Amino acid sequence: MSWQPIETAPKDGTAILLGSADWDQPDIGRFSVNHAHLREWWADSWQPPSCNPTCWMPLPKLPTGNPFQKYLLINNVESKP
Repeated sequence: MSWQPIETAPKDGTAILLGSADWDQPDIGRFSVNHAHLREWWADSWQPPSCNPTCWMPLPKLPTGNPFQKYLLINNVESKP
């Protein structure tokens, strides 16, 4: 996996890894598709949640038996290969 321009990121609400040269570290986030007036990127841990990433990459696939799998499923966070 490598960083890709944010313009190529999925905009269907899929959780992905977001990044920017202005940030100290990457964050998990997604493009907001729930509200027509809020078509923007949201980082899951930021308050306020909107952000301006410049790059992205898919989340890594979780190992089998991951103790956080139930949490991720409950919170609708997807991990795709």
